[in-house]
Amino acid sequence: MSNTAVANYNIKLKVTTTAGCIDSISKPNFITVFPLPVANFTMDPNPGNIITPLETFTNESENYTTWYWNFGDGPKIDSVNLNPSHLYTDETASTFTIELIVKNTFGCRDTVYNAIEIKPEFTFYIPNSFSPSDGNGINDIFTGKGIGIDKFEMLIFDRWGEQIFTTKDINLGWDGTLKGEVVKQDIYTWKVKIVDVNGKRHNYVGHVTVL
Repeated sequence: MSNTAVANYNIKLKVTTTAGCIDSISKPNFITVFPLPVANFTMDPNPGNIITPLETFTNESENYTTWYWNFGDGPKIDSVNLNPSHLYTDETASTFTIELIVKNTFGCRDTVYNAIEIKPEFTFYIPNSFSPSDGNGINDIFTGKGIGIDKFEMLIFDRWGEQIFTTKDINLGWDGTLKGEVVKQDIYTWKVKIVDVNGKRHNYVGHVTVL
């Protein structure tokens, strides 16, 4: 544990001339030394990931009365929560520098920095049916959703194996039409090729029912 006591020091100056004359002066309690706080904290989990990016920080500092957290992803400072949790919303892998500043009653301060890594993860979901012809604006576009996707390609085939749609933009899915007309209710085959943010390739094949 750090010393929390205020220390006072006496100062004495003694001088001697070339003729051997001596004089001195003493200043009792002339110097006051205040104790310093010690900033320290832990993080859990570290590394984290973008699927569950909630991080918990534990303040393990000593000899302090106030504190200031900076989580490294914006200007917001937290001086209220002693052991805060913080949600990182960036969907790309990144390393954030966490800063903790602590102060004591004497105005002395200490600062500590630690880095936390939010690792990339990959997920992909795709429905098994959609309804492009009902006109209600709900569930009328067929595409996948996910995170950690760097490259995307989707192809749609009819039951005879003829390709009727393709896209390389996950946000521009199939609207259920062919040559400007809504296709008939049927089961269609889809193929999806993905390269994730780690460079790994994923190939999927499935069926979608047009309602």
